[in-house]
Amino acid sequence: MKRILFILCSLVLLGACRQEDRWSDAGEGTLLLDMRQGEEVKVVSRAEGDETEDGVSDPAEALKETARVRVFQGNKLVRKYKGWGGEVESGITLASGDDYKVRVTAGDSVAASFDSKFYAGEEPFIIAKGQQTTVNVTCNIANALVKVNFDKEFDTYLKSAEVNVAVDAENGGLNYQWTSSEEAAESPVGYYTFPQGKKYFICTLTGVTKSGEKFTQTDRIENAEEATLYTLTYNYGQGGEEPEIPEQGGSFFELQVDETPLIKREESVGIYQRPVIRWTNDNVVLPDGEDWTLEPGTEVSLVTLVSASSVLSQVTVEGSLLAALDIASGDLLDEAFRLELQNKGIDVALDSESRLTVNWNAALNALFENEGVYELTVAAADANNKSRTAALSIVVSDSNVRAIAIPYIYEIWADRATLYAEVIEGKNPTGTLTFRYRQKGTGSWTEGIAASREGNQIKSVLLTGLVPGTTYEYQVLEDTKVSNVIQEFTTETAVQLPNAGFEKWSGSTPMLIYGSGEEMFWDSGNHGSATLNIDVTTSDSSIKHGGSYSAKLKSAYPSLLGIGKFAAGNLFIGKYLATSGTNGVLGWGRPFATRPLALRGHIRYVSGTVDRGGNHIANDQPDQGIVYIALTDGEPETYDDGSQWAFIVKTADPKLFDPNAENVLAYGEQVWTSSTDGSGMVEFTIPLDYRATDRIPARIILVASASRYGDYFEGSTGSTMWLDDLELIYEESELEK
Repeated sequence: MKRILFILCSLVLLGACRQEDRWSDAGEGTLLLDMRQGEEVKVVSRAEGDETEDGVSDPAEALKETARVRVFQGNKLVRKYKGWGGEVESGITLASGDDYKVRVTAGDSVAASFDSKFYAGEEPFIIAKGQQTTVNVTCNIANALVKVNFDKEFDTYLKSAEVNVAVDAENGGLNYQWTSSEEAAESPVGYYTFPQGKKYFICTLTGVTKSGEKFTQTDRIENAEEATLYTLTYNYGQGGEEPEIPEQGGSFFELQVDETPLIKREESVGIYQRPVIRWTNDNVVLPDGEDWTLEPGTEVSLVTLVSASSVLSQVTVEGSLLAALDIASGDLLDEAFRLELQNKGIDVALDSESRLTVNWNAALNALFENEGVYELTVAAADANNKSRTAALSIVVSDSNVRAIAIPYIYEIWADRATLYAEVIEGKNPTGTLTFRYRQKGTGSWTEGIAASREGNQIKSVLLTGLVPGTTYEYQVLEDTKVSNVIQEFTTETAVQLPNAGFEKWSGSTPMLIYGSGEEMFWDSGNHGSATLNIDVTTSDSSIKHGGSYSAKLKSAYPSLLGIGKFAAGNLFIGKYLATSGTNGVLGWGRPFATRPLALRGHIRYVSGTVDRGGNHIANDQPDQGIVYIALTDGEPETYDDGSQWAFIVKTADPKLFDPNAENVLAYGEQVWTSSTDGSGMVEFTIPLDYRATDRIPARIILVASASRYGDYFEGSTGSTMWLDDLELIYEESELEK
């Protein structure tokens, strides 16, 4: 009887945000909370010119405006507040206990900024029955701070330079500009927030020498920590000699890191540089990642340079260029292999333990008398287990055009793609331009693919009918002359949804849509309805298309003593996150990066007469079922537990999905306004309407509901939907069937 009474009270007092503590037998106490800004944080702020922030005499008062307070008992979040008003200021009532902690954050938690800072502090405390507990939380800066300085010797050699310091390869970067020593001002301070599991900086120095040579050097600072100031100083590493600029990575510019903890620590910082591999011809650096195109008969002076920040342990070289010279692959650190190269007229000089030079001399000139494509790959590793691989493609051709890699990944679908080529610099094609392509590893080409030219860029018409997950190669032609450059691409894989036949289930009240011990992909509203011993979504072996089971979505009105709420039979990709009163919080979507054209599946739908009507569908009308699918990109939404989702649904607000939102790049739906024909399942297909074809999705959403307006708690308790054998369609030919 006590259990029934407790559930009844919970349903009545839906607005009580602290109901779990009000029935505690242990008594209550009060938490009196205050916060202060750590002294070491003030020191950093004063360096920027002001003793206080925003004219506020007490910096903590400014922080309180953006404060977020979370109170934990053990690992369970029991209170959360935004701002410093209300209970936070007057006192927070809590059940007595000795395992509490409070975490306070303030400011802006952005990946990188020159002005937005983030603060955090945490304190444990005890609540005694009938007593007040005062807790003062010290909030220290939670960012990692970075300043960048440059050696005065930069004035001698450089025209321009800047350093990008980022917390990962794609996001969170700030640019620090180099200026001559006469114009130099104190470096700005950057404030960084590390992504989870990524406590490092990527420092990329780019610039142009006074001779016009571009360079890039990338360093990585490992084991970085919050609440620490990192002062980075770039120096020349060879005693003022004219620099030999590395094209990436680097051993010439020396990066010095001064680490100043704002909170005492004993961690160490390591600087790791991968070996540098670059190619030059007549002392001109060859562009990285581009084909080197030569006219037949061109004389070359190719040099390969390899350097590292520690002792080189291995430098292997291989490729069709060696095979054309009748040389097998080998290690340039092996004396016998170097002697073999020398016998072919190729000199290898070990300049030091961390640097070597390969001079190919005239060995290549005879080879380059005729057309051909030659590949050369060098892989270097050092004593710090850092490595780099670089490839050079040499194209000897008298063609006016050449194929290039497809520059935009979004132009490669599962069954279609657009091919690209370019006019070689200094050439002027006058013939008809076409493409040809084939599956890699096959013999025959599909010829005559029409092309268009705009400036120096050449594009094919859209190729269709390609096979998903398949690698193709292609060439460009001028009239009948084939450019000998072959490029390749791989179509998107036709990824299918796990357990899309709904064969695997586990548990009971709630029944779960995955097998025991397996990972969840699908979920349903069973977690909410199960509090009243009802599953609205179950397996069913009596109505199915294939296999042993289908998913049965049965709308219902779970209640106790007449008090309850309408629940639509439903399933979705994602996770049921929480129940708030009788309302649900749902995380929709899973990671997904391919682009299907449609969703196909099998359904039986029984439309009941609406008995729980409202503003969206009236009583006594036929209920409606719905299935919809969406692909999204952009930043995910983050729930309180740190999990990330394409969209978080809160039925209490209601905060519902908007198919027209900016981050929705494709959407499709089908609504059933009446029951399907017959007693079996029928096939359905939902095409996806792509609002943006120049973006790649990051997540997929799929939702099915036996009552279309179940989000508003409206529908019929007589409605049931069966779903089975869902399939994503990637090929236009499949849709035509």
